[in-house]
Amino acid sequence: MAQGCSVQIRHKGGEGAYSVCMTAGCVRVLKVCIAAAAVVMAPAAHAADPLFSASHPEKFEGALGLLTTYSPSYPGASDYRLSWRPAGFLRYGRWTVSGAGGFTTHRNDDVERGLEAELVRRPGLRVGLGLRLDNGRSESRSPQLSGMGDIRRTLRPRLAVRWQADGDTQFSAALSGDLLGRVGGITADIGATHQWDFGHGRQLIAGVGLSLADQRYMQAWHGVSAGQSLSSGLQAYSPGAGLRSWGGAITYRHEFGESWASFVSLNYARLAGPALDSPLTLKPGSAWISGGLAWRF
Repeated sequence: MAQGCSVQIRHKGGEGAYSVCMTAGCVRVLKVCIAAAAVVMAPAAHAADPLFSASHPEKFEGALGLLTTYSPSYPGASDYRLSWRPAGFLRYGRWTVSGAGGFTTHRNDDVERGLEAELVRRPGLRVGLGLRLDNGRSESRSPQLSGMGDIRRTLRPRLAVRWQADGDTQFSAALSGDLLGRVGGITADIGATHQWDFGHGRQLIAGVGLSLADQRYMQAWHGVSAGQSLSSGLQAYSPGAGLRSWGGAITYRHEFGESWASFVSLNYARLAGPALDSPLTLKPGSAWISGGLAWRF
């Protein structure tokens, strides 16, 4: 159950002596608001910086395409699903909206899923604040989830920082929370990629990364409550916070002139920490493949 936010002002007995008491949930909300305010103010601080403003040409571009994935039904599942969905993005200046990741813009920027505003763009450094739709998890996705119920959809704000160590190597870090308080929890991702450019629109990208999550997120995705234990037959399990998974990917991108782009990606991820010990984890490590084709304009 989501922890609420409440503030109590108590009189301590003396004249004009009061104390303010806030719940832990309210303290977390306050911290998020302070951090978000600092981030949102960053563009104004750099508005007069030519390195910041010149890198944001007011140009509209986008892509329309199709994305296919053959992947586990959920993290830790032993069965796989083949899925097809439309994909693409629209970008104007520093604003981008995308239905799925995997594609790049004409200036070779990776496109992240959801709505993103690029707050800082300097040589070697990019900071973006985004909003993603988390589709949750449906019990019908796999027989292995029978009795677990659904995880509701929610919106997740995401702060991402990317540092270009040189022309070919990039490090990234991202922090995400639950805006609607439905699933709750905070996740953090850390990664690194290296790119090889073979010319004629051909690129090979290799990356590694790891993901961490707090206790509330772990409980929603990898825990088994007492009620879920009764309906599913699985042993009750309450994971703590910590490392959730680690993995890597190799992606090949090929552009056909100015208008067409494609990619194919081989991925591997292995659950770790508290997620590894979950009764829902039937296959700790899984490999999957994804690919896409898009028309860019």
